[in-house]
Amino acid sequence: MASVWKRKGPYYYATFKGADGRFKHRSCRTTDKRTAMRMAERWELEAADLREGRTDPRAQRYREHEAQKLERHIADFETMLRAKGNTEGHVKETVAHVRRVVGMSTAEQLSDLTPDAVRKAIADIREQGRALRTCNAILRSVKTFAGWLEADGRTRRNDLKHLSGFNADTDRRRVRRDLTPEEMERLTDAAERGPLVMGMSGGDRAMAYRLAAGTGFRASELASLTPASFDLDADPPVVRVAAAYTKRRRDDEQPIRTQLAERLRPWLAERPAGQRLLALPEKKAARLMRADLRRARAWWIKETKGLTERRERRKSPFLRYADDAGRVADFHSLRHTYVSRVVASGASVKVAQELARHSTPTLTIGRYAHVRLHDLTPALNALDGPVPPAVEQPLQLAATGTDDADADEPRAVNAQKNQRGTTRPDATRRNEKGQVHGEGEGCKPLPHAAQNKTPRGNAGSCESEGDGTRTRNLRIDSPVL
Repeated sequence: MASVWKRKGPYYYATFKGADGRFKHRSCRTTDKRTAMRMAERWELEAADLREGRTDPRAQRYREHEAQKLERHIADFETMLRAKGNTEGHVKETVAHVRRVVGMSTAEQLSDLTPDAVRKAIADIREQGRALRTCNAILRSVKTFAGWLEADGRTRRNDLKHLSGFNADTDRRRVRRDLTPEEMERLTDAAERGPLVMGMSGGDRAMAYRLAAGTGFRASELASLTPASFDLDADPPVVRVAAAYTKRRRDDEQPIRTQLAERLRPWLAERPAGQRLLALPEKKAARLMRADLRRARAWWIKETKGLTERRERRKSPFLRYADDAGRVADFHSLRHTYVSRVVASGASVKVAQELARHSTPTLTIGRYAHVRLHDLTPALNALDGPVPPAVEQPLQLAATGTDDADADEPRAVNAQKNQRGTTRPDATRRNEKGQVHGEGEGCKPLPHAAQNKTPRGNAGSCESEGDGTRTRNLRIDSPVL
């Protein structure tokens, strides 16, 4: 039997028999005794229905989760993301996206996070000037949160599942470009000769650029490398990155070129074992490379002796951070450079995808591979082939005027040629037995003469009367026609 009682505080508490058969104590959050008693009786009836199988146990859990604030669910979601082994940056970014949408939609309970509320919040973010790619990232985070709520049994269904993102290609704010081999050479040279920048020496910066362009590793992956990550004596030499630092959360083993391995040997020999090789600022790697690009471009311009050439170099996008099309060359552009070189080498799509460590070849070819005009020239030259020789048509077909050069001319012009007594090249014909029909000696009568039939029109004999070559008439040859 349910009962209510009061502690030192103002609220009444209820005691009732729960679904598991044990007595439970619960605050009624009211100062009125009658209201508290009704709540206690209701809770006891609900527990009895659950205990005796008259109510789905999940319905009770759904009501309990609905009564909780959204912030508590978001905190549990954050704990789950960390337990799965996601990076701290990914966890913070995902949770920040969810909190931003929840705050803009003024949602307090789970039922307030409706598709319409999320759609309006994303639209407001878009109107604030954010790129479509950012809006898609925020929407993915919220949909991940909604999917977890359903999988964890906190909601009956995922109402945000059908929400679709934007076409980010129509609003790309940051388009990267690949660097040419000459740009890479001058960039590494400027870094080696340059001063200390953001705590990194010139030699370390140059080696970071070479590794990024030779492996396709991201800044976070390069920052995790130790001397034990390299196996330069393998065939081919490889560099390994632990799953904790890769984007796809897998141990990666990347092959490298022998030339790069030889450059790494003396550099690694001076490094202590067990310590990270590069003090690379992951969030500021673009600023680091931008300083070396400016230095390399300034030295490249000063190399000129004439004023005219110097002016031309100043107009050139060579070693410039942003080219004339607005494409930038930041640290992640070195990964674009690596993928572009792999594709330009003639590697298959599957090989390029594996070396780029992408989940789909569309991302490898469509986003990271850059093609230059000189790369397209061999494909265009392959289209040039030997012209097939002209096939000589049988004389019998030429006689009909089908493939004759004069067939396209008006009939009046051909008639004038025949009246002037010109002899056409196809004036000699052969019948099915190889016999010649034409002018001069050896002329044989046409089939209608052999059958004593009256010819039509001027077809009285095989002798030429200056009217050109006659065309064979099937009505004369075949009695059926």
